[in-house]
Amino acid sequence: GEITVHLNESDLVLLADKIHEALFGDVSK
Repeated sequence: GEITVHLNESDLVLLADKIHEALFGDVSK
């Protein structure tokens, strides 16, 4: 079957934060 994922803007921001943190280490804010 097909899996459809709907992301809202805040989800995308959180996802980007997680990816950035995984790639570059902890992000100081």
